[in-house]
Amino acid sequence: GGIGWSAPVPRPAGRRTRALIALALTGGLALIVIGMGLLLTLHLTSQVSTDGAQVTALLRNGTAGGSLGQRSLLISGVVFLSTGVLSLLPLPPLAGSRLLFGLAPKSNGWQQAEYQLEERNFGVLALLVMSLLVPGLLYAIVNAFVSPLARLATGG
Repeated sequence: GGIGWSAPVPRPAGRRTRALIALALTGGLALIVIGMGLLLTLHLTSQVSTDGAQVTALLRNGTAGGSLGQRSLLISGVVFLSTGVLSLLPLPPLAGSRLLFGLAPKSNGWQQAEYQLEERNFGVLALLVMSLLVPGLLYAIVNAFVSPLARLATGG
């Protein structure tokens, strides 16, 4: 099966740390920057301060207050932030695993762990378990990072 329908982006040859970090973080950081930009736009256009309670309510219940435009900016910003944070988790279908295994030593133990997680799809299994069987864990991980980022973007 593999972890997706397309071929993954190849890793840089050797241990070029800067190229590896850029490769692994580009997607996640871009999503986080876009999400923070949307929340900043919301704050500047409507003087709404996005506090942790508002983001938590949106993540937990899917509810947001305000006009349609304000709700759209809030929901879009939180979705971008959440997706960016999730992509940085060190599980193989995500960009964080490329960073983890690229910077890890090339010992037998690390190579076996990478094989188990990538080739046997244990990383995908871990994501499914976290999202379906233990949704509170995934929510806690995302909320722990998204709420402070939202407060930072809006000054709340």
